[in-house]
Amino acid sequence: MTDECGRLSRFLHNILDYGKIEQKVKAYTFQETDVCLLVEQVLKMFSYKLRSLRFVLKKHLPHKSVLINIDPDSIKQALTNLIDNAIKYSSNEREISIRIDEKSDEVNIQVQDKGIGIPEEEQKLIFNGFYRISEAQRLAPKGVGLGLKIVKHIMEAHGGEIRVQSKRGEGSTFVLVFPRS
Repeated sequence: MTDECGRLSRFLHNILDYGKIEQKVKAYTFQETDVCLLVEQVLKMFSYKLRSLRFVLKKHLPHKSVLINIDPDSIKQALTNLIDNAIKYSSNEREISIRIDEKSDEVNIQVQDKGIGIPEEEQKLIFNGFYRISEAQRLAPKGVGLGLKIVKHIMEAHGGEIRVQSKRGEGSTFVLVFPRS
């Protein structure tokens, strides 16, 4: 019951945000935020689900604070969408890896899974609203294809981008790229 309530809550949140994005009224509140702490908070939300589904979670986070100017709520939403997808589209090898890389000119947050993967010819299409690859529709028929569109918008609002590397049957890696000002 808790899992389904969480799913419906994320679904409703995505629908409402999609409407704001389309109307160009989505507002962001930027503040200096420790992304290591933010990632830990999001992972805590998923801890029960990951344990109950027997996922292996690998965290590669710096041992110090990594501060960047972001809207923490929207970045939590972006990470929630990426982790939720990693869970939904996993294969028998249930492993998710989260990494933060701090560079002189950017900070990257990477979410990697060993799931079904995305065919190369569809990788640009997955960021369109309501688009889902056929394998995703089969595995998780309740999704509507808004999550990655919202993540892309959030990253653009932060002056960053989302990158994807994936191969069918080998999993996917999504990287949130935040430029240093």
